[in-house]
Amino acid sequence: VRHFGSAMITDSDLLNNGGDGIEAQGNASVDGSNISNNGDDGINSFTVQNLEVTDSELLNNANDGIFADGDSVSVDESNISNNGDDGIEALAQTLEVTDSDLLNNQINVVVSSGNASVTDSTLEASSNDGVRVSSGSLSVSGSEILDSGNNAVDVSSNNVNVSVSDSEINNTNL
Repeated sequence: VRHFGSAMITDSDLLNNGGDGIEAQGNASVDGSNISNNGDDGINSFTVQNLEVTDSELLNNANDGIFADGDSVSVDESNISNNGDDGIEALAQTLEVTDSDLLNNQINVVVSSGNASVTDSTLEASSNDGVRVSSGSLSVSGSEILDSGNNAVDVSSNNVNVSVSDSEINNTNL
């Protein structure tokens, strides 16, 4: 699906495409959908104002589960696993991940800029880092970051604020 403007995708299967499962610009809402086995990103949202992903699966995509460049990205009650690169790569002003599972991605969450929060979620078995933050802030609460190949949280700048509370970090470096 390639869309410019506002898009709402509900209870759909977007499978086995040669490129992105969804390429969106503007506002996009994805609910109850399976976006899997695509040749590039599951969702590629560039210059998006709002991207909302709820109760969806983004599995086995060749590149990122979600690549988001824009204002606001929220992921709720979703499974983003076994993607070839990152689970979520966000260049967004705001990224909120809630009640979601990110498993077996190269890096489960990459925050290149902006403010990110991970709440009541599981980030497990990344081959590299659980979360990588380049700039902005990261808040992790009520979550698990387990069995990362390198670091649970990799902060690559002195200008990053990180807060971790009520969370379990196991078998990995912080």
